[in-house]
Amino acid sequence: MNKILIIIIIVVAATVGYFVFVKKSDMIAYLTPTATPVVQASKSPTPTPTPKTDAGWKTYTNSKYGFELSYPSDVKLSEKPGSTWIDIFFEKPGFRFIFFAGTRETGGYIGYGTVWTKKILIDGRMIDENLVKCEGNAVTLQIGFTKFDGTTRYDNFNSDCFDKSLTDIFVPQMESIAKTLNYF
Repeated sequence: MNKILIIIIIVVAATVGYFVFVKKSDMIAYLTPTATPVVQASKSPTPTPTPKTDAGWKTYTNSKYGFELSYPSDVKLSEKPGSTWIDIFFEKPGFRFIFFAGTRETGGYIGYGTVWTKKILIDGRMIDENLVKCEGNAVTLQIGFTKFDGTTRYDNFNSDCFDKSLTDIFVPQMESIAKTLNYF
């Protein structure tokens, strides 16, 4: 029994000796803590991510009301300005989407009820989006929100009525334009 104990002690001592003398530098490197670089947080504000738009999109900027929108190059843009508001029309055959920005009272379409309501992210805010029934099988998309306090400024997106069967085509196009809205 003593022989086995002596053999175990010799093996352990030899192993420790090997690591102490032969692998000393490796063990020291392993056991020595390394300095971790300290990264200071940036004190500049994090910019609001701008939704990715497809190549070839154009950007409309309105410095009077402090906003910009991007839109596909195959969409025609026109403006209808008033004294305290502006309508921006995005149009192509079978498609019309309007952005209103201003301080006048706006009215909504009074129809037969809401088909669905959901939320989408615009300029860092969750906004109500409603698909509202017009007449027959027609619907209109309304994305409304207040930029400031409701009495100072009211901005919204609105479509003309279109056939409900085209919802899967038109709504994603309208949302892709609406999601590019940025205020400055």
